Amino acid sequence: SKATVSVLNCDRLPSPPHTMSKAIQLVVGSGSQKAVVDAAAKALSAAGVSFKETAAGSLSGPAVGSGLSAEDIASLKAHSASVATDSAAFNPDATFADAKYISVRNLAPNPENFSIAPVDRVDKFAKAGIATADETALLKESFGKTAAAAVAAAKDTGATKITVLQKPVTAFKAHNELFVAAVKAEAEGSEVAVDVQASSTVVNSALMFTKSLGVVVSPDYTAGQNFEAISQGVAGGAGFAPTAFHGDDATVYAASATGNPTALIVAAARALKQGGDAATAGKIEAALKKAYAGKVVPSGVKGGSADAAAFAGAVASAM
Repeated sequence: SKATVSVLNCDRLPSPPHTMSKAIQLVVGSGSQKAVVDAAAKALSAAGVSFKETAAGSLSGPAVGSGLSAEDIASLKAHSASVATDSAAFNPDATFADAKYISVRNLAPNPENFSIAPVDRVDKFAKAGIATADETALLKESFGKTAAAAVAAAKDTGATKITVLQKPVTAFKAHNELFVAAVKAEAEGSEVAVDVQASSTVVNSALMFTKSLGVVVSPDYTAGQNFEAISQGVAGGAGFAPTAFHGDDATVYAASATGNPTALIVAAARALKQGGDAATAGKIEAALKKAYAGKVVPSGVKGGSADAAAFAGAVASAM
């Protein structure tokens, strides 16, 4: 089977062997480090995975991003309904072995012809007696897509519950009601329970009772953004947890610009899994765990001293 992942600035990438049969679309941003991309390519080559060059505007299906710029991220957000951070992706630190939740945050639409975002208009305009039918329709569609991503994440990880993070203030009353309704409607019949909790409670659980959360889904306000950052921290930091942007045409698993290729390799595994190749994804993740267990740890990680190339070699050997 073939999976696809697209590439910008492909001159940064090493030429893959002709024997590779799986191609992952890889978007390389201006903040990407050549050594990290090369290392990830070397590790993935052992699993028969390569990178395929695809124009940024032509992405289709699962893709991977490395060191994306602020402009790249803004473009992804503009074409995505939600963004997710997977704390269950990979973390060699036994302290967070139980941190298996996924954070999914809505990216509310904001049409250029709207001077005030729909997420604000549904509450503020309604209080002023102004009709909000258009804004409500936009949010319902966006919230429905985010809810679908959350339910899919729950099924993928075996989670039995979706925790809805809310900022329980009257200023967001209509907005919150629309969001909760969308999540409950999507989860109905899926055997996944929906639990609505205040943002402070969810944050405390993230640090102390991680098993209780399942998939955490939140609207696009500051409390949701803060929880997303906490999720990445629990996962071990930017070097371990790729961020997924879920759009209509493509899902991009973006790894931050660090000297650690782990997040980029994990992102590739996630993209392969979404593309239907769970076997290869599992092989890659198992090799990562074996490399860390063998004490070949990238510099910048606690106890690590291996450069990107040496780490990639260890991962490749483990496959």
